Amino acid sequence: MSISPQQKEYPYTNRGPAKLSGELWKDIPGFEGSFQVSNMGRVRSLDRTVLHSRCGIQFVAGRILSQKVKRHYNRFTNDFVIILQVTLMLDNHRYEYGVRRLVYAAFKESGLLKQSTRMAIAKDGDGYNNRLSNIEVMTNSGKQRLIMERGRTALVFAERDHTQFKPTYALWKPVHRCTSRGKILATYPSIMEAVRKEGFGEKGIIAAAKGRVKYYKGFKWRYASRKVLEPFKKAYPLTIRKRQRRPE
Repeated sequence: MSISPQQKEYPYTNRGPAKLSGELWKDIPGFEGSFQVSNMGRVRSLDRTVLHSRCGIQFVAGRILSQKVKRHYNRFTNDFVIILQVTLMLDNHRYEYGVRRLVYAAFKESGLLKQSTRMAIAKDGDGYNNRLSNIEVMTNSGKQRLIMERGRTALVFAERDHTQFKPTYALWKPVHRCTSRGKILATYPSIMEAVRKEGFGEKGIIAAAKGRVKYYKGFKWRYASRKVLEPFKKAYPLTIRKRQRRPE
């Protein structure tokens, strides 16, 4: 694993056995006696014996484990979200964990490893800094609010200027409202347009259009040809988004 000059200041890059200044080690919950994590964000295996298919019982010396850097591209900010992960092998089973989660579970809340609804995040947004003092735990909704506060995503749909959005006419399903004899009384470019204009129920229209029921609100309903959408197609031509290149 190549280490950039900017990363050399972080404890996880130091794989020497010597204890760092102020470093404390604790067993990882569920891996007691086999793996430990430090308050600096380093992970190590302990001296132990394991079963080997040919050698029987084999001695394995403890060591500082390497950590995998996962880089998730953020198109909105044109940079990367960094997550450090480590692999633990126990009884021929492979386990992969985010290092932040291991640190918090060992020093603060042992049950965190069994939870999937709460996230361990870096307080300063630096994914390389997995010191205990830089980790906090929050729900997924809390994490999303924090992401928006930090300006790392677009505003939620409800808070954006809706005038900048083009109707998704390509997804519309036009429908006819007909008499019991099939005479067309009205045509709507979409089911939701019929709901908005006339106050009909969406589920009722769909059921009648698909033939599940014969009438809805005293009318027959059937899907119309997409040719009725031609005016909308001309007004809102499809645009092809150019994908942004990821930074090198």
